[in-house]
Amino acid sequence: MKILLFGNSTWCLYNFRAGLITSLRSRGCEVIALAPTDPTYDNQEIIKNIEDLGARFIEVPLLARSKNPLTEISSIFKILKIIKEIRPNVVLTFTIKCNLYTGLCRKFYPCRQIANVPGLGEVFSKRDWAYKIVCLLYKIAFKDMAGAFFQNREDLNFCAENALIDPKIGKLIPGSGVNLKNFVPQVSKNSDEPIVFLMFGRLLPQKGYYKFLDAARHLTAKYPKKVEFWVLGIEDKNRPQSGMLLNKIKEFARLGVIKHFESLVDVRPILSKADVVCLPSSYNEGIPRSLLEAMAEGKAIITTDWKGCRETVDPGVNGVLVEPGSQSSLETAIEDMIALGHDEIFEMGLNSRRIVEERFDEDLVIQAYLSEIFPEYSFNEKAAHSDSIEIPSSIPAYSNDIEISKNMVG
Repeated sequence: MKILLFGNSTWCLYNFRAGLITSLRSRGCEVIALAPTDPTYDNQEIIKNIEDLGARFIEVPLLARSKNPLTEISSIFKILKIIKEIRPNVVLTFTIKCNLYTGLCRKFYPCRQIANVPGLGEVFSKRDWAYKIVCLLYKIAFKDMAGAFFQNREDLNFCAENALIDPKIGKLIPGSGVNLKNFVPQVSKNSDEPIVFLMFGRLLPQKGYYKFLDAARHLTAKYPKKVEFWVLGIEDKNRPQSGMLLNKIKEFARLGVIKHFESLVDVRPILSKADVVCLPSSYNEGIPRSLLEAMAEGKAIITTDWKGCRETVDPGVNGVLVEPGSQSSLETAIEDMIALGHDEIFEMGLNSRRIVEERFDEDLVIQAYLSEIFPEYSFNEKAAHSDSIEIPSSIPAYSNDIEISKNMVG
C-alpha cells in the first residue's frame, strides 16, 4: 500500500509523525512524506531524518501565511500533479491548508483522504472575509472524505454544527500524542533550589508569552531567590510578530528577568530542569504538544481554561487552569505553586505523567490511523511497534483513585 503524508513543514512531519511513519513502514507500506521546507529549521537534517525512517521525501511549494490567490492556486495545481504522479492509496493530511488543498485535489483525482484538524487556527478567531472563504472551502474539501480526526471536542462540534463536515466522518483523538519512551520524569529537587517556571514552543503572542513575561517581571522582584522564569522559544520566521516577540524576550533576558534559551529541536535538556510548565494560551489549537511533552516529562502544568488546553489538566491534581487573557489569574496560579513548594509540585508532576500515559500516549493516535487505513485492523491485534492499547472513543475522564508509582521516576 502506498501512503502519502502531507504536512505544512518538514519539522512538523518528523517531530509529530515519526512514530506513524515507522508503524506504516513496519507493515510494509510505501510511505511518501510531502511538505514545504521551513526557514525556521535545518531542513536538510530533518529531511535526512525522515528518509532514515524509510520514507521518501518530496518538497512542495506551500506558503503557510500566503493569501495571494494566484500563489495558492499555483500550489494546489502542483499538489495535484504530485498526487497524480504518486497515485497513493491513502493520503494523510495535517493542518488547514494541507487538509483543504488535498480535498480540492480529490475533485480532480479521487483518492482516500484522512484529515487531521489540529485546531481551527487563527482564521476562525474572526468573522471576516477569510473566515467565510475557509468555511466554504471546508464544505467543499471535506465532502466525501474518508475520515477527519479532531483534537478537541469544541472544534469537532463546531464543524459538525455549522455543516462544515459530515458528522459521520469526525472522530476525536488525543492530540498528536507523545512518545512516552522519549520523555522520562526526573528526580525531585532540593527544597532550597529555585522553582523554575518554563514556557516553550512557537513564539506566537496568542500563546500568552507577553503575559508570562509580565508575570516574570512582577514575581522575580517579589520572590528573588525562590523562582526563575525560563523561555525556550522557536521563532516562526513566517510571522513578523514572532520576531518582535523574540526581541522582547531577549530584552527581558538582558535585564535578568528571565533566562532565554535558543530554539532547540530537542527540548528535553531544558525541559528536564524545569518544575512547572506554563502555557497561558488563547490560540485556536488542538491539544498543545508542548503540554503533552511536559506532562510526559513529569511536570506540573499551568494553562488556560481554553479548548485544547483544559484537556491536559485535572485542577489541583496535576496543575492549575487560569482564565484566558487574565494576567492576575496567571500570577495567582504561579504564586500558589510557589507556596506549594518542591515536594507537592513534584507529586503534581507524577500525576501529569500518569494522565499522559492514560490519555495521550502516541500509540493511541497511531492505532486510530491504523484502524482507518486498514479496515481489517483490530485493536486487539498487537501493533507492529508496541503492545496494543485500546483507543477510547473520546478522551476519558481522569480518575483520582489510581495510586501514584514513584518507580516511574528516572
